[in-house]
Parts: sequence; structure tokens; C-alpha cells
Amino acid sequence: MENTDKELHTEPIDCHGMNDWYCLTALRDGMYNNLSQSIIADMDNYLSGNELERERMEKITVFNTIKEITQYRERYLIRRINQLEKALGIKSIDLPDTD
Repeated sequence: MENTDKELHTEPIDCHGMNDWYCLTALRDGMYNNLSQSIIADMDNYLSGNELERERMEKITVFNTIKEITQYRERYLIRRINQLEKALGIKSIDLPDTD
């Protein structure tokens, strides 16, 4: 039997001053929300009535789709890493659960 006490030494997180997976995710989500809200708010300056509502709904749909794709890709990669760790008998690295 292979030694199941292997440990994977991970690369430290260092992105825009964030050194923790959860903080990095929160930063991304905050920046995304600020961008989407500012674009939607700017539409109020040049659109009105039905045109404004239609454009607002289109923009919200696009932003929500981008967010869903990003979140799906992240959860997929985390699941794959966890599966590979289990198959290789490596101790789990510090990633959030996908459930």
C-alpha cells in the first residue's frame, strides 16, 4: 500500500493584498457588485421609462450570467482538486467546500 500520509505543500495566496481564499472571494464579489451597480445606476442618467427598465433587465441578466459562470468554474475546479487529492491519498489543501 502507498503511504496515505502525503501532504501537498500549496502555493501561498497573494493577490491584490489578499492572502486568504475567503477574503479573495469576498473582494471579487464586492468588486463585481460595485461594477454592476454603478453601470445600472449610470443608465438612469441617459434612459427613461420602458427603455430604462428593458436595458436594466438586460444588464442584470448579463451580470448574473457572468457571475454564475465564474462561480461554476470555481466550484468545478475545487471539486476536481478534491477528487485528485483523494485519489492520490494526499491531505486536503485549504479550499472552501463546494456543497
